[in-house]
Amino acid sequence: MAGRKGRRGFGRIRRLPSGRYQASYVGPDTVRHNAPSTYETREDAEAWLAARRAEVVGDEWRPPRPRRSATLGAFAERWLTERRKGDGSPLSVSTRNHYRKLLDAFI
Repeated sequence: MAGRKGRRGFGRIRRLPSGRYQASYVGPDTVRHNAPSTYETREDAEAWLAARRAEVVGDEWRPPRPRRSATLGAFAERWLTERRKGDGSPLSVSTRNHYRKLLDAFI
């Protein structure tokens, strides 16, 4: 018997150093697609793969939409707008201005 490391019929599951499981498969488009998140148990990862396999077999599969990747600048703007002190109050004007100068200088 091949054991836990044996070949799967569809997809791949690997255990991460964190102890969680990452599932992926090669779709009909010949591109490897990773699960949108990691899973606490191997069974959860297998269930996600089984659902993807059912989509492929049932001719219902569509390539996952690519995740929108925000630029660092866009992320920094949002961070500066939403940033709060530890107690939940807004940053002081001088702190916000200081952060703005740092972002403008380095981002």
